[in-house]
Formats: sequence, structure tokens, C-alpha cells
Amino acid sequence: MTLPGVIIEQTKIEVNSMVTMIEDVFLKLEESLKEKDKIAKYNDSIIEAEDKLDLYEKEIYDSNFSLLSKSLSNKLIEDTRMNLLACDEYETIGDYQNRIANRLYMLYENSIELDETRAKMTFKLHSLAVELFNDISRAVKTEEKELYPIGMKKYQALKTYYKEVKREHFSRSEDIPARLNTGYLDIINYYKRIADHIYNIIEYVMKI
Repeated sequence: MTLPGVIIEQTKIEVNSMVTMIEDVFLKLEESLKEKDKIAKYNDSIIEAEDKLDLYEKEIYDSNFSLLSKSLSNKLIEDTRMNLLACDEYETIGDYQNRIANRLYMLYENSIELDETRAKMTFKLHSLAVELFNDISRAVKTEEKELYPIGMKKYQALKTYYKEVKREHFSRSEDIPARLNTGYLDIINYYKRIADHIYNIIEYVMKI
């Protein structure tokens, strides 16, 4: 295997490590949505995960970006572009996971709880984002192209549900604390932004 090929294959391993970290944070967020005091236990480790994702992205860019200026086969060029795209989007997803954790921790510190309806809707939005991420990160890893149109439908379903969540919130937001109002809106918006960054990968592969 040529040196560029070695770099590309090593990068795929690093990208997959980013996926594992994101999956772990999703699990911690899920637990924190079910039991609000769990965010106190997990907040520092979620911050640490985001810092590690930043380092992965920098290392991958440093080792891979110059490959695009070399004479490589079309397959190696495409693999390099996908590695760079995936690491960029995954790092940003990690950033939004950290922001969600930050807002959950703010609510926890101020003894503010989501009511039953908002808690259920947030959990469903979380679950839709996780399902979408699992499908597309698997597609990136295995090159299962059929997962991308499936992901497109799931992204559209998440967008539709996000709009429903916002409508429901604003229909009864008059008498809630300001911190709950802004914190809740931030959380649901961050889940939507996670989905948007997953969609960027779908868009690239499907040439939308």
C-alpha cells in the first residue's frame, strides 16, 4: 500500500473513533434526559469529549488536506474528501452535543425541570437525531449507499417533528420561567442543528 493509502486508511480509523465518542455522548445525554441529575455526573466528560473531537479534526486535516494536491486515483481522492467532510461534520456535531449538555446543566443547577410534554418531545427529538446519526455514520464507514436516501427521509421527518415541537412550545410559553424558555429552545434548536450537519453528508453523497 502506498503512503497516501496508509494515511487514508489510518484516517478512517480515526473518523470511526470520532463516531464512537459521539455515540457515547448521545448515551450520556439520553440518560440525562431521563434523569436530570445525571448531567452533573456527565457534564465534564462531555466537555472533554468535545475537546478530543477538536483534536481529531485538526490531526485529520493536517495529515489529509495535502493529499488532495497529489496524483491519486479517483477512489483515494474520494476517500480523502469523505474523511475530511466526515471529521468536520462530526466535530461540529460534538460541539452541539456539548451545547445541549451545557443547557441541561444550566436547568439542573437552577432546579428547573421540563414539564412532562416538553420532556417527552425533547426525548423523541433526541431519539430521531441518534437514529439519523447511526444510519449515516454507518453509511460513511461501510459505504452502504442505500442508507443515504433512507437518511434523507429520516432527516425530513425530524425537521417536521422539530417544527411541531416549536409550535407546541410557543402555544403555551407565556407562564414559564425565562431560563426554561431559552434553555428549552436552545436544546431543541441544537438537536435540529445536529441533524443539519448529518444532512450535509447526505447532500454531498447524493449530490443534491
